[in-house]
Amino acid sequence: MASAGSGSDLYRNAIYFYLHFQYNGWFVMALFGILIHILEKQGIVLEKKSFNHFFWTINAGAVLTFGISLLWMKPPILIYVISGIGALLQFLAMVILAKQLFLVKKRMKKIGPKLFYRLLKTIGLLFLVKLFLQLLGAFPYFAAVISYNMDFVIGYLHWIFLGVVSLALLVFLDYFKLILLTKESVLIYVIGFILTEGLIFYKGFVVWLKVSLAVDYFWYLVLASVVVLIAIGNIFKDQLRKTTG
Repeated sequence: MASAGSGSDLYRNAIYFYLHFQYNGWFVMALFGILIHILEKQGIVLEKKSFNHFFWTINAGAVLTFGISLLWMKPPILIYVISGIGALLQFLAMVILAKQLFLVKKRMKKIGPKLFYRLLKTIGLLFLVKLFLQLLGAFPYFAAVISYNMDFVIGYLHWIFLGVVSLALLVFLDYFKLILLTKESVLIYVIGFILTEGLIFYKGFVVWLKVSLAVDYFWYLVLASVVVLIAIGNIFKDQLRKTTG
């Protein structure tokens, strides 16, 4: 900011660099690390060669997909190609991991309660949608649409942080018995997440298609956000009940 100014391309890209390697880098890699740690504690060890392929492929994809954060500048076509390759590499990494997990599917079901396994599948699905949106964003047309539509950007980040990351953290905290996670709390949280996500993307489509926004849209967004707040409050209530009971 000191060298180029807060309105410069360099400043904006520096922020995108930080965010990208936060949510697409160490956040995601840490979650995969915790999952693999849990599997190993249960005696489920991934085949070494496949794990190495997964590790290098998903990390290479994370580096290359930073190019997606630069597409708002309408860079040379090479950057689009690199971004697309990065997105495909991350898809490939998930295919490699999914094949390994499918081989131990029956053993994974016995790791914890049914809720644990079901939530893992849900998180996996959310992550695949994230990868699809990432790949979509590598195409010039969609890159241009997304770059000038802040609601799509917020919706995408919302999907990652509240969907993939937060839900995974809740599941892992419950597994290590650091919190008590009930079906009721999870259900309320997921409903709140779906409602807020739907409303954010709805506004994005309204801007994109240049149609009228619902009159009480922001009230709907507030109410949907309250559902998430209720879920968090319910989780806190369960912890108090656990410690006092």
